Amino acid sequence: MTTESLTYSEFGERLGSSPEAARSLARRLRLVRKPGNDGKVRVIVDLADIQYKPAPTRSPDRPRPDADALNTRIEQLPAELAKLETALKPVWPNTGSTSSVSATVVTS
Repeated sequence: MTTESLTYSEFGERLGSSPEAARSLARRLRLVRKPGNDGKVRVIVDLADIQYKPAPTRSPDRPRPDADALNTRIEQLPAELAKLETALKPVWPNTGSTSSVSATVVTS
């Protein structure tokens, strides 16, 4: 069990991740943190004890949702809502629309 005193940057390099990810991991694992003489925080860590795999980075070339298809679907929704409101009128005959449903509470 060999412990090392590493800055977040050094810790991140050893893990193959960013200094921010290393800082988050140090907090999550509750590792001992001490201020160094240079003003940087140092983490006391035994790298053999840490099981860490960095998350894969996101590719800017990754396929994105088809915005045109989503916009087309959004445009279809008001028509579907109108059909449903028309179908529900026999259920709620006293209301002009399902969006204006109200209730009266009767207490005895």
